[in-house]
Amino acid sequence: MGDKPFLEHCLPEGMNEVLKKLIPLFEERAARYDRSGNISLENLQDLQDAGFLSLALPRSAGGQDISLSAIVRIVGQIAQGDPSTALILAMQYLQTAAFAHSSEWSEEVKQELFESVLQEGALINALRVEPELGTPARGGLPATTVSQRGQTWCISGRKIFSTGSTALQWEIVWAKTDETDPKVGPVLVPLDLRGVRIEKSWHQMGMRATGSHTIIFDNVEIPERYLGLLSASASNGGRPNVAIAS
Repeated sequence: MGDKPFLEHCLPEGMNEVLKKLIPLFEERAARYDRSGNISLENLQDLQDAGFLSLALPRSAGGQDISLSAIVRIVGQIAQGDPSTALILAMQYLQTAAFAHSSEWSEEVKQELFESVLQEGALINALRVEPELGTPARGGLPATTVSQRGQTWCISGRKIFSTGSTALQWEIVWAKTDETDPKVGPVLVPLDLRGVRIEKSWHQMGMRATGSHTIIFDNVEIPERYLGLLSASASNGGRPNVAIAS
């Protein structure tokens, strides 16, 4: 089965035709954004307007709960026009799907994120990679730390290769607590909180418009509901259940 009939089968009516029209537009813009090093917000807005950013959300939340096969084909098609936009979209699909099926978050927090994706085109990615640790896929404790100060929780650290950086609204940050035997897990951090800043460190030609810069967290205060389940202790190397790099 070729891509065209497959996508026509798994996408809502008319979306495959929209996708075919978007690809040449993305191709026309790609070189300009790669030269500037800026993320193509035009492309992302086009994808939001056409309903693509929310496709991996559950149907109960207004998405289409598309399969991994569909994700691969959609991202592959968009990459023909602009691979940087395609990578940002791939992260959006993988992380919204993982978030929907995770046990770390309450239904209220999930709904909050889902509504922001549907209504605002909010983008999300998982930030795991660090200068010292690299990827946590093979174990190791992150340097990024969550600490409790009275009734307030704060996160500090830095994450590299943060695809989508300047366009993200949400980040799932892999971090540890500052206890003697630290717990390790995901922390949901809105990008607009005070103390979050972006260090422009990504200059790879051909993929500059992914904006995969370094994101720094400097004593960022976060609501407790965003902490997730910080349950994996140092005794198991802080190994994450699922390794999805940013």
